Amino acid sequence: MASYRTDVLILSLIIMIEIILVSGCIDQTTSPENIGLDNDSLANITSTFKDLPEVQYFLTVYPNTTINTSPLSGGEIEAASNTNLKREGENSLKALYIISIQEKNSSIVSSFDDANKLVSIKVQNPPMIEDTSERLLSYDNLTFNIIKIDSNIYVTFTGGMYADKVDFLTVDGYNALGHQFEPQTLGKEDAKPDDIIFNTIVLEGACSSCWKNFVVIFATFTNGDKEVILKAHI
Repeated sequence: MASYRTDVLILSLIIMIEIILVSGCIDQTTSPENIGLDNDSLANITSTFKDLPEVQYFLTVYPNTTINTSPLSGGEIEAASNTNLKREGENSLKALYIISIQEKNSSIVSSFDDANKLVSIKVQNPPMIEDTSERLLSYDNLTFNIIKIDSNIYVTFTGGMYADKVDFLTVDGYNALGHQFEPQTLGKEDAKPDDIIFNTIVLEGACSSCWKNFVVIFATFTNGDKEVILKAHI
């Protein structure tokens, strides 16, 4: 009888150990759909997202919009298997988190990797604010929206008939005190119009209470020509 009880105890112990080991393996297996975000990670991703020019412009229109952050779901992981969310030459995904904002019919959806770096961004129906610039020179075949909010000037390329002929757009100028803004450029040598249309450049340090800020936009066309296409006071 004592031997029987000993065998039962040993067998029970073995079963318990196996259960613990199996449970431990399950607990240690992490997949994108069940990765949690701690407060620091959430704050870092949100901060990086809000620094994107497209997001800054969106938030000037909808300052009270809600920023939504979530890990990739199982369905999104499956859909991403043949996209740029997948690491080149690997089976693992670059993107682990989706962060987005939406108001009315405008939205921005982006993905970030485990190092809080942007992997992809998609802007749909970007919002427009009334253009407040005083045009001194305006090139009819390329269009822009320029607004000033507090000490920031937002310059958005909205397209135009010759949008597909543009390689670079450089935005420059100076504020009311004569201090030059930091020049910024949109586009690249093999750019497609969609790469720069509705992208927004932010010029910081403008005079918020006067119209003596000056903005100038230079275009570099695919044929090599460079031209001043817009001058404005704002």
